[in-house]
Amino acid sequence: MRLRLVSVAVVMGLMLSACGGGGGGPAPVPDPGPPKGMTVLAGMPGGSGNADGVTGRLFDPLALAIGPDGVLYASASAVTGNWGATVRRIAPGADGTMVVSTRWRGTGSEAHRALAADASGNLYGIAGNRIVRIGADGVETLVAGSESTEGWSGSGDGTGAQARFVMPTALAVDGAGLVYVADLNRIRTVTPAGEVRTHVAASNALFDQYGELYGKPMGVVRSVSGLAFDGAGNLVIAVADPDAFVRKVTPAGVRVDTKLKAISAVAADRGGNLYGFTQCALYKEDTAGVVSLLAGANTRRGAVDGAGGVASFGLADSDACDARLAADGSGNVYVTDQANSVVRKVTPAGMVSTVAGKTPSPGLVDGAGAAARFQRDAQDLTYDGKDSLYLVQGDKVRKVTRAGMVTTLKLPQKDASQNTMRYFAGGMAHQGSLIGVAGRVVYVVDENGGMRVLAGSSSVAGKTDGTGVQAGFDTVCGVTRDGGGNLYLLDCYAQHSDPNGFPDGFENRIRKVTPGGVVTTMYVAPKDDGTRQPWSLVADRQGNLFASTNNNAVLKFSSTGSVSTMAVDQKYYGWMAVDAQGNLFLANANLPPTQVQMIGPSGQAQIVAGRNDQFGLIPSPMPGSLGLLGGMTIDERGALYVLTENSVVSIVR
Repeated sequence: MRLRLVSVAVVMGLMLSACGGGGGGPAPVPDPGPPKGMTVLAGMPGGSGNADGVTGRLFDPLALAIGPDGVLYASASAVTGNWGATVRRIAPGADGTMVVSTRWRGTGSEAHRALAADASGNLYGIAGNRIVRIGADGVETLVAGSESTEGWSGSGDGTGAQARFVMPTALAVDGAGLVYVADLNRIRTVTPAGEVRTHVAASNALFDQYGELYGKPMGVVRSVSGLAFDGAGNLVIAVADPDAFVRKVTPAGVRVDTKLKAISAVAADRGGNLYGFTQCALYKEDTAGVVSLLAGANTRRGAVDGAGGVASFGLADSDACDARLAADGSGNVYVTDQANSVVRKVTPAGMVSTVAGKTPSPGLVDGAGAAARFQRDAQDLTYDGKDSLYLVQGDKVRKVTRAGMVTTLKLPQKDASQNTMRYFAGGMAHQGSLIGVAGRVVYVVDENGGMRVLAGSSSVAGKTDGTGVQAGFDTVCGVTRDGGGNLYLLDCYAQHSDPNGFPDGFENRIRKVTPGGVVTTMYVAPKDDGTRQPWSLVADRQGNLFASTNNNAVLKFSSTGSVSTMAVDQKYYGWMAVDAQGNLFLANANLPPTQVQMIGPSGQAQIVAGRNDQFGLIPSPMPGSLGLLGGMTIDERGALYVLTENSVVSIVR
């Protein structure tokens, strides 16, 4: 993980009073402060996750099923090993807005490979080499199969755990509740009681004869990528081979070829129309056998809603375009746009919309509020003690006012010696300035690009204390500033026994730089103690400094020179902020759990935002849910600001 730093401004508010007397104007309207709760200040939120709520968040959605009541279900992979795979319920709320909730949560990481619902609302899924049932109560039970590979050379038929599946890939449920499973190059049936049999007619439909050899049929046995039932009870099979064709098997066992192609998914509606997904495009074959493009395009990628061919699926910078399909009773088709972690709806007229999840909208676009765009994370995010936030994204420094206006500063990219400049917003804290580092020289930089040398020299050895150019630095990887104008630099040093290999260890130092450029070393982590390496810094107005380490502790360096250790419940906090009351706020940098924890001056701890069991930006009710955090700071009013889901979000308790 990249080394990061958060710096925080803590500015005491001033109470203004007016003297009495005639002729005075109206009393000033007090600042109401930011709204309570979570509010998107700038940017357009979106991204993967597992959060419940309006539109919710999905992580790698795979299979789809529609229940008899029209409710949509999607299987999703585990966000991390801690949270497990899920089956999500997607249904309209009281106001018609689609709400995502969790019907089932497992302990493993792999999502159900396929889902189907019976007439009673039970869900059947493929979990590894097992067929499982998820009841309305969210409890998963084994129907048939085992993780054992026994059965590869035999039929594998049997009941419950005695049955064997080799490589199940798709399933569908008929009107009588019988589950059909595509198992490599065979079609199997499973009763609700778990009795497994090989369906001979459907399995034979996977064989195409090309001739004879020694008097015996010779041909190709196809594998299957999707199954569905149409309104007439025909089993619809999507063949996964390069030909990618769709074939039907009637209840009487008659094989019927169609004109439709489907590489990754197939669906059928009650009217007998078939749908296939191939190379990021959704095709429809009507009952007359006419195939037409319904939505998307083979030549374009991207999560674009709209009509027919204007819409698109998949990632704009990738050829991969996997999906699963389900059709409802009104002829709408639902698509898991797996690459974008969303579920899309396609109407019979071809209009595409997103019904669950939120597509990310990253970028570097200036503007007001929702018109602005951000990259996912920042090297640091800092409040300047006046009215603006500053964040560094790549080689850009972005300014965000508390009104939500975003601009990118025009700053030099190199110093006079043509060394590449790296900027740190932490120097802006408490009405400071940007800090730039190039060629191991530390510069003070104003918003118009003016710059002056503060300390450091490319010709002085790292770790050298001194004044101005007599001092030396290794690799500055973090900056913060206190209310007295002192800078604190995290000077990172990697130990290499092999110059071309990975570091053997780190020896990070905390360096103090006064406004006059005097550099002193405040703290050096022991070489052999990787657990006490400082990884991020933040200073308050009074000159107290906090350093996060990776041993469940935060080091506090008081303005009087004492050092103390604050115990915390996570090994690594990449983001820190401190308010005027001395409350310390901690959050993980781009790692779950995505929570903000507050530790009071007396050591009491509480969660102020985010949840331990889910992530994805859902603002209400508080403490809400947060996506992965790319930066954090706080203003003098106590409003926290975080960068999450490519957006700057305020959090007010």
